[in-house]
Amino acid sequence: REATIRYSLVRVRENAESIAFFKGGPTEWNTFQLMFSDLMQALYDRAHCFVGFDMFNSLARCFAYAIPAFVLGGRAYLEMEFGQIAQVDFAFHSIFAALMLIASSVPDLSSMAVQICRLCTLHEVLQNEATGAST
Repeated sequence: REATIRYSLVRVRENAESIAFFKGGPTEWNTFQLMFSDLMQALYDRAHCFVGFDMFNSLARCFAYAIPAFVLGGRAYLEMEFGQIAQVDFAFHSIFAALMLIASSVPDLSSMAVQICRLCTLHEVLQNEATGAST
């Protein structure tokens, strides 16, 4: 979307005389406003997703300290030896840290997936052009 807006602005700059001569300024302005509002909505949606994801990560980290106690229950703490409680707590936090490492890399993975999709689309277009040019 950002690239579309850049392309549109470059096109307007290159064709400024024609646009002015044919009184196309209001049309170009409306087109730009539509593209810009679409871009802003996409950015707001993306920010909303990132805020929700970060809030989930923060809450999960806070609850990580209480979950072993809830899972084991009060009676289990009384019946277990001191070393066993520490082992259960350590095991839970190790698994939780591994899951948080995976969860924290989701934005990077999604960004890489978008780049791969763009490259695949470009590759397909270039393949079609090469096939069309050779025939």
